[in-house]
Amino acid sequence: FSASGCGGSAGAQSIPEATLLGGHAEDLTPFQSGWIFFRSGNLSTGQEPFFSDGTAGNTYMLADINAGTGSSTCDSIRFSKQSVSSGGFVYFFADDGINGCEVWRTDGTPEGTAMLVDSIVGPGGFLFTHGIVASGKNLFVSGQITEDPDTYEFYVINLD
Repeated sequence: FSASGCGGSAGAQSIPEATLLGGHAEDLTPFQSGWIFFRSGNLSTGQEPFFSDGTAGNTYMLADINAGTGSSTCDSIRFSKQSVSSGGFVYFFADDGINGCEVWRTDGTPEGTAMLVDSIVGPGGFLFTHGIVASGKNLFVSGQITEDPDTYEFYVINLD
């Protein structure tokens, strides 16, 4: 293995910062056929979901979920999983600025990106997310719903 920019001479390419809106890629989640989901952004858009096949031409923001300068990234417990790929979709936590932090899904297209379920009805949503895992036809999500650290909720969402 060798990579340019990593001490080698070939094998890796950098996605220009302009493509990532000047931000950095985080919460990388593999998808299908060599594509990944991740979050990036800047002060104009906030952190938002992106998709990429590793080329600048095919790296794009899926949606400005929290429109304007707001970020759709939810507060999370450090190192907890915030997105997962299953059955042709990526499931992830996002805050649209209206419903609070909820579970969203995307098929990799802007048109196919939407809130999956308003699990905590109303503007509340999760205060802190603790993780998201897919197993079989179920999606398991965990999070804290109030300032009280003992108020964890655990949800199972059937994906049929």
